[in-house]
Parts: sequence; C-alpha cells; structure tokens
Amino acid sequence: ARLFRNDLRNLETAYHAGVVVRLIKGNMFLYGPPGGAKSAYVNWQLKGEPESPFKLQLHQMITEQAFTGGQNFEAAKQGKFEINAKGSLADFTVALIDEAEKGNPAALSALLSLLNEREILAGNQVIKARLETLFATSNANLPEIFQQFLENGQGTTAPALLNRFQVKAFIYNWLNNKDQAILDQRVQRRR
Repeated sequence: ARLFRNDLRNLETAYHAGVVVRLIKGNMFLYGPPGGAKSAYVNWQLKGEPESPFKLQLHQMITEQAFTGGQNFEAAKQGKFEINAKGSLADFTVALIDEAEKGNPAALSALLSLLNEREILAGNQVIKARLETLFATSNANLPEIFQQFLENGQGTTAPALLNRFQVKAFIYNWLNNKDQAILDQRVQRRR
C-alpha cells in the first residue's frame, strides 16, 4: 500500500478494493471524469500479475471477436464451425478494458455473456474462458452508460452488464495543491 501511495495518491480505497476483487476473482468497474488516473491505477495493479494481462481500449469499431475470438478458417475449409479464442479476452486470466462506454452494443453484449458464463458459446461448441478478473474503466457516469444502451435499443443490457462487476468505484479527478505538487515532483525526478 505504501508503494502504491508513492505513485498514486488519494486512491487507497480503490487500491484495497482492487486487491480484494483480484483475490476473489471478481470484476471491478472504475468510472468518473477523465484525468482521475483510473487506467493508471489498473495498470499499476496489473504489474504484479504473473502473466501479461489483456488490455484493450474500446471504440465503436472493436467487434465481439476481441472478447471471444474468431472463426477458425482452417476448420471452415473442412466444413466445420470452430472458434479460435487464442489472443482474445477469453484467453487471459486478468484484463483491462479501457473506456468501456465507447464499445459498440454487439461487443458489449459479448462481454456480458463472457462475464456471466465464463465461457464462449459458439453453436454446439463451448469454450471455457480463462478469465478470472476484469477491470473496466469509463469516463462516463452510470446514468450516461444506461442512456447509451437505451439509445441502442438494449435497455436491459446495461444493468445486466454492470451487475457483473462486484465492485463499482467512482474515481474523481481532483487533488489538493499539496498532493498535486508531490506527484509533479516525483514525475520530474523520474525523467
């Protein structure tokens, strides 16, 4: 915790919640205005993982294949439908999905399914996901996230998706002058 405070101040509560989430193999959703160090916090937390985490910044062009994998074209040549999850979110034990509010509805629905079942359903094939813990960040507040789903005709998906996160933490983006000066000095020394 002391090492964490040296790099990120006023996020100790989020730090402790993140440790608990990782221990219980749960999920954590961090939201709040830009500049609150949500992604920096998660990246700091993930440094201690034994394997590289899955990291993805969402936008409208990211498809569900980023989460579940894509069709195995070698199998398709033989007339079989198989999903190759290698390299997708399902193939990692821990992950960061940054700016989750920017994902397209199909991708977020696939994420919901993956978080709910911890497996990928592909026709009659079931692939067990390795995913244990997902950290997601968002610059939108919770009502804005709900509104986005409503506008896309998926009003029930927002609460279902957010319910898959055992911890939701609002991260503010202001520091008092003394704490900001301490952080600025540390950044200058590292350069």
